[in-house]
Amino acid sequence: MQAYASAPVYDLAAHTVTWTERAGGTPGDVVRVGMQMYRDDIPTGRAWRWRLAAARTGTSVKFPTLPPVAGFDFNPIASDTVAIDDLTMMRLPGGLAPWRTTIFAPLAQTLTGTTGHVAVQTLYVPEL
Repeated sequence: MQAYASAPVYDLAAHTVTWTERAGGTPGDVVRVGMQMYRDDIPTGRAWRWRLAAARTGTSVKFPTLPPVAGFDFNPIASDTVAIDDLTMMRLPGGLAPWRTTIFAPLAQTLTGTTGHVAVQTLYVPEL
């Protein structure tokens, strides 16, 4: 796998998580991203989480723009705290399609059989 060269960053305007990779290695064919958001608001703040898995097409992945739900805009805004807590690159037999229903489960629990190869690189996020 190509090693990460920088921590991932979320671009508010583009709704995109980007990262850089070192040269060499084999690129993954699937990317999994997890983000936690917090909006400080009166009378109380709100926290939520997004998870997205997609076929890897480069060193970025675009999140959808969501319509407001019950008067709340779940798209991160400039005053929100956004933390990317999962950036996992994978090379999976068959790409994303056969893994779509289990892509967020621990991979060790979803692997079956004795043939093929799986390569995984995960972002290290220390506990606070």
